[in-house]
Amino acid sequence: MKKASAFFWAFILLLAIIMVVSCSKGSTTGPSEEKGYTIQGAVEEGNSSLPGVSIRLTGSPSFEDQTTITNEYGAYIFSGIADGGYAIIPSKAGYIFDPASLPVTVSGSNKTVRVIIATQAGTGNGYIVSGIIREGDFGLSGVSVQLTGNGVSKTATTSSGGVYIFGDLANGTYIVTPSKSGYKFFPSSAQVVVNGANASAADISATEQGGTQIIPNITFVSIPGGTFQMGSWEGDVFEKPVHTVTVSSFEMSAYEVTNAQYAAYLNAALASGEIIADHSLVFGKGQEYITFDTYYGPINRPWISYSCNIFSVASGKENWPVVFVTWEGAKAFALYYGFDLPTEAEWEYACCGGKQYTYGTDDGTINSGKANYNGNVGSPRDVGSYPKNPYGLYDMSGNVWEWFNDLFGHYSSESVLDPTGPTSTQDSIHGVRGGSWSSSSYHCRSAYRVGKWAWGGDIGFRVVRRPGGKQY
Repeated sequence: MKKASAFFWAFILLLAIIMVVSCSKGSTTGPSEEKGYTIQGAVEEGNSSLPGVSIRLTGSPSFEDQTTITNEYGAYIFSGIADGGYAIIPSKAGYIFDPASLPVTVSGSNKTVRVIIATQAGTGNGYIVSGIIREGDFGLSGVSVQLTGNGVSKTATTSSGGVYIFGDLANGTYIVTPSKSGYKFFPSSAQVVVNGANASAADISATEQGGTQIIPNITFVSIPGGTFQMGSWEGDVFEKPVHTVTVSSFEMSAYEVTNAQYAAYLNAALASGEIIADHSLVFGKGQEYITFDTYYGPINRPWISYSCNIFSVASGKENWPVVFVTWEGAKAFALYYGFDLPTEAEWEYACCGGKQYTYGTDDGTINSGKANYNGNVGSPRDVGSYPKNPYGLYDMSGNVWEWFNDLFGHYSSESVLDPTGPTSTQDSIHGVRGGSWSSSSYHCRSAYRVGKWAWGGDIGFRVVRRPGGKQY
């Protein structure tokens, strides 16, 4: 009897071990050698699921793409997936998708991704203009969007994903204008150009009236469109060749963005959940925006601090230009309020004052009475402390370097209209213009340009507004 009992318990122990191993292979928190992890999600059209959508999963060059079709519930699943970064790309004739490509990272567990929103693109032989109205990180439904221009006037309503669609459009320039009771929109409208292909308008942000978003007190001046010679034969290789550039009209902030203005943005963005912060850094969308725990002496240091969930500025430094801000931090400020960073061509054209000036001063020359440079003051100064240039812009030469929107790369010799810089470069860095309070006169020239990897104690920025709220 004892012998039978021993065999019984041995059998039970073996069965338990088999069950544990089996459960481990089927676990959702770790992959088996056979199956790996899963990625699953769904596609919706309005408030309903959308079957029959082709979903492609792509990854690194070594990953063999997988394709599946959404089922009757709009759901899809991929299995046998290893750790790594992937993209989910939906497609179905007659539809556009938000997002058009959904990034996903697998790291130690199965992954369920956000819903993809599908919208019918309409029929006809013309082109399609589409866009998204966002409230924070999500699309805003029920927004009435009017499209005008090129002899056309149409109205559409955003889907549950905030997507709007206009079809059957000819080549030309259009303006889209959103409206919804109880909301404000930034920018109030957006320009989109159709030129031989479907086109997407820049995202428009929606904020409930009475919310936390307050447009900062930024003074803009109008810059008329025109043609100028960009670059310099007297400078270094990055200023050559001199080439003809035509710039459309736009508005530029008369002053560099100040510590007070940037701190107000940080407080608003923190309240709306767009950034996170600790005692030394601010991050948004996975990028560093500004550092304020860096000390390079009593003058060259950040003047914004963070304590008890509030950003504040040191007394007396409110109107100094903000520094230690990254390109991403400057761009985020601009887009938050419906503005943008100037393109490099816009910046140089504005600096020249419409007169091909060598320096961005009142008369194109530079000395200690016209610009803060060469260490003559020993620190930044309040914005607007020196004479303005012919366009009404202050501190285009000296005070602090200023980020421009484009990637930094070599010039082309061809004439061009409204250039936006290279689409990619080997180093993928941006650049700055104008020199700073510690720069020599050579570096404060209108044509001088230099690439920068990250923030600096003498780098700030200014912003622009373009017709129709156009952004790059």
